[in-house]
Amino acid sequence: MSTYDGTFWDNSLWYPPGDHMSWEQFEDADTNQGIKLARPKDLFNCVYYIGFILIFRLFYEKFIGRPLAKYFLGRKSQRKLPAECQPLELLYLTNKSTPNLTSSVFINFYQQNLKDFKKAGLTNNRKISNWYKRRRNLERPDLVKKFSETSYRFIWYVFLWFWSVYALYDKPWLYDTLQCWIGFPYQELDFEIYFLYMIQLSFYCTLALSIMTDIKRKDFNEQIIHHFATITLLSFSYMANFYRVGSLVLIINPFEV
Repeated sequence: MSTYDGTFWDNSLWYPPGDHMSWEQFEDADTNQGIKLARPKDLFNCVYYIGFILIFRLFYEKFIGRPLAKYFLGRKSQRKLPAECQPLELLYLTNKSTPNLTSSVFINFYQQNLKDFKKAGLTNNRKISNWYKRRRNLERPDLVKKFSETSYRFIWYVFLWFWSVYALYDKPWLYDTLQCWIGFPYQELDFEIYFLYMIQLSFYCTLALSIMTDIKRKDFNEQIIHHFATITLLSFSYMANFYRVGSLVLIINPFEV
């Protein structure tokens, strides 16, 4: 009998039956034999990493990402504002699509507000259509934000992959996958693998936290599922001490995990 039977940590839910693997073995290795193993409480350390990554992102986007975007994009990063026309602005807020400019309804509207239209220089249908295009563009994410956000992620992905290489290049299980299980569960966890898990997990936690304020893409729902699935897999593989297999996944597919 195990003290974990019937709970969320039941050994039968976490380890293959018949292999005599249990949480008690990990506790014995950690407390009595002095072997450094992954422990569930280690995941609380992600709070500090998450804070650091969020601060780094704010610093990067303000002082590096946006200035770089303006430098490389130049005039492309600047959107021309539509002429100020209060009646047309109110009409736009009711329906953001370009109206039928030749309809009697719009012609009457135009005549009633002729003074405001002339003041804004909107004297023909072409100029009014251009006004609608520019007005709609104001509500779309600008190129500066897109560049800053994409470059930020690119830097992190590159860093995470290089750290994966650094952490694993001298590990025997990188070249022989059977080493993932030899000696399990008494496998020493070194700092490089620990940090790889912490920084990967924290990075995807920050993506999940900022997904509502980031540029909304067409695969928004898929991104939410992807982030939470990644966080779940990383967390549970670490808690169950399957970090050797997990580290191989992280180095094989660093940009999609």
